[in-house]
Amino acid sequence: MLRSKTAEGISKEIYARIIAGNLIHWLILKAADKHKIPAKQISTSAATRLISHYSIRMGDTPKKRLSKLYEELLDKIALSIIPFRPNRLEPHLKKRDQKHYSILHTSRKQWRLENAIDA
Repeated sequence: MLRSKTAEGISKEIYARIIAGNLIHWLILKAADKHKIPAKQISTSAATRLISHYSIRMGDTPKKRLSKLYEELLDKIALSIIPFRPNRLEPHLKKRDQKHYSILHTSRKQWRLENAIDA
């Protein structure tokens, strides 16, 4: 959801999101490379939360401690592994009305029960 009302503001929002997304994925790749794990196994949402938390901490940290904090961030990102869950059913439905998917009118748990596929 974009909050800006002007064309210039919308452009700035889109560019900021692109830059933020690229930064998140770049840090995931750095963490995966450092710890020799596949980048696909690292949670993007967990990495986003960690980056947000650490950016606040880095803002008021002395310059000489920044590299240590950066390495700590990479270590924590690498620990946020997505568990392997075979046969997991997740509907591509959103709670908020979007263009591409219909609205999910029940809980995800109820949807899974109603749409369970015999394995």
